[in-house]
Amino acid sequence: MKYFMFLAAIVLLLSSCQIEEEAGFTLKGEIYDAEEGAVILKRRNPETWQIDSLTSAEIVDGKFVLTGVLEHPTMCYLTLVTNYEFTDKEGNVKIMKPARTDVAILENTNMTYKAWVKDISNRVLNGSNLHDKVLALTKDSEELYERKKNMDAIMGYASYKKFKEKVPQEEVNPIVKEYQKASKEFYKERTKIVTSILESDENLIVKILLLETYGVKNPIQLQKAKDILPAIIAEYGEDHYHVKIFNGMIERAANILKTDVGNSYIDVQSKDTDNNTLSLSSSVGQGKYVLLEFWASWCGPCRKEIPVMKKAYAEFHSKGFEIYAISIDKKEDEWIKAGNEEKLPWINTHYISDPKLDAQKTYSVSAIPANFLIDPDGKIIAKNLRGEDLAKKLSELMK
Repeated sequence: MKYFMFLAAIVLLLSSCQIEEEAGFTLKGEIYDAEEGAVILKRRNPETWQIDSLTSAEIVDGKFVLTGVLEHPTMCYLTLVTNYEFTDKEGNVKIMKPARTDVAILENTNMTYKAWVKDISNRVLNGSNLHDKVLALTKDSEELYERKKNMDAIMGYASYKKFKEKVPQEEVNPIVKEYQKASKEFYKERTKIVTSILESDENLIVKILLLETYGVKNPIQLQKAKDILPAIIAEYGEDHYHVKIFNGMIERAANILKTDVGNSYIDVQSKDTDNNTLSLSSSVGQGKYVLLEFWASWCGPCRKEIPVMKKAYAEFHSKGFEIYAISIDKKEDEWIKAGNEEKLPWINTHYISDPKLDAQKTYSVSAIPANFLIDPDGKIIAKNLRGEDLAKKLSELMK
């Protein structure tokens, strides 16, 4: 790994020709509700922006040990992969292997980690001062803590109704909407606190890890990230991990803000099934509302949305509604196969892999399904309309 070294670094001291080992980290973990499994330590790759595996360890008798050497304190991901028993609708006990991921800021020191796989929010990481500093927001802010408790309680109730009482999904949906509202309030409050810390006299590494952990969420934070970047370059150099991550965050945040609701759409190009290049601008305008939809053949939630989208398309297409879909499948034949299976009635295209023409990058889409509703004037008026929300929004617009 370029940024993560697992062999002790050898330092040549010119004055004495001595060799000394670079101190590394040890992370001892205990999982309360899993005897066996695996834990995978991951970190974002600044070159590809993907999450790469750095090292892993087996969980034996509910315990594991991870060791290594970090070039610098880093925001990492701990993914727990263990057997998980659950009861299906027919009352049968089944086992699946879910991957639960937690954020952990690691340093070259001795640390401990304790958690429940079924409730990763109750995890405890000790030994990393920077982890405590950055992730203590919910502890330091009573209002934020209460919002998080409320949000978690609503989701817990929704899960209980669905999986324990086996109520139909349509009865659970109002609770989910309540959760989404509570979640929005929580993240809004957290963003406010993060911004205040960025404006404080807190030291540079805390601000770096704070933004890498929580992301850039608004124009103020974007400007703060730009303000911090020269200091990071001066401290670490142009090729440092944190510098590259920060540059990536700034670029993506700028794109996200450019494609936020209220802004004009950005034109992109993609290829149809005959390998012809199509522009989004060929559909936008002309009195139409256009849904720019990002999906993939392998994305289960994307495929589940298609019948709902077909229903909305059948009702509103003749009234001036169009869907411009872009598949991000790596293999074109899988995209074409899925399109044929689904019998998509709308504009069905595939992304262009050229970094300068990548529509997914232009719209900073990090998870799918994702969509943007564009009005006849070319303005983005809604994002990520799912299920009944799409038809409901179109009904309001086309009265």
